[in-house]
Amino acid sequence: MNIIFNADDFGITDPVSASIIELMERTALLKSTTVMINLLSDKALTAALEFLRHKNEKEYSFGLHFNLTCGRPVLPQPKVASLVETDGTFLKFERIVKKITENRVVLSEIEAEFFAQAEKFTKMFGFPPSHVDSHKHMHCLPGVMNCILKSFVAFGLERMRLPAGFSGTELFTSQGIPTGEITPYFEKFDCPLDSMPEKFGIARLKVRRPSAFFGTYTVGKLSPEVFAKETDGHVSSKIAAEYMCHPGTVDDFLRKKSGLLEPREAERDALGSAELKRKAAELGFVPASFFSLDIDQDEAR
Repeated sequence: MNIIFNADDFGITDPVSASIIELMERTALLKSTTVMINLLSDKALTAALEFLRHKNEKEYSFGLHFNLTCGRPVLPQPKVASLVETDGTFLKFERIVKKITENRVVLSEIEAEFFAQAEKFTKMFGFPPSHVDSHKHMHCLPGVMNCILKSFVAFGLERMRLPAGFSGTELFTSQGIPTGEITPYFEKFDCPLDSMPEKFGIARLKVRRPSAFFGTYTVGKLSPEVFAKETDGHVSSKIAAEYMCHPGTVDDFLRKKSGLLEPREAERDALGSAELKRKAAELGFVPASFFSLDIDQDEAR
């Protein structure tokens, strides 16, 4: 079974981006990352393109980490007024989730911002994102999912993170959103996470996603033992599982942008260890990129 270790938050700071590239260069485990394109520096972009220049185009996947909660949007403030503070920065996570659940966000602004982020990614990298996920799982809110799928055909997007085995309510309560706030919202749509692409997508859209998902409750705790325990019973002939991770190096810039600090360095060290590589192989997992989803998933489901 393929295992996709996906490093979220490429671009949030240069040291985080450098850590991800270093892991891709010197280990066999990390073959996928998602980019916060609104925060990406020229230095990090250059490092990514240089890394990819001599690589097989399917061996590593660089996707879009759609961002609605950190930094400034790609679009000018007047075009995304319901998504930002008066200073033009995105609303904090708790505030924007509350606004979305209370129908106080202009959904067309989310649609436009996703298109703008996907377009900027494509222009900067020279190719469209290999796959899509989002900062703080925002794309798993049905209203947001409905918005972003409208751009999938335009950019030829086919692959997405959908946390298999989790309910929408669990995803957001695990991040501190009150149950009473988020549960009625998901109940209104009456749609499991894994069914949302089919419910909101268009007829010719086929969204590929991993068949299992890990890493939600083990941020900063990754080790051979933790990996073995979390994946126990999941190795099968299914196409691929995803293990969400956030490797990086902490500096003062990161402290201003994120509450996730030392756990990033713990995950960086774990992903770089020979022990985790051996354990994954011992358990029957083969490290892969999101392009590993491009075989016939219908037969595997």
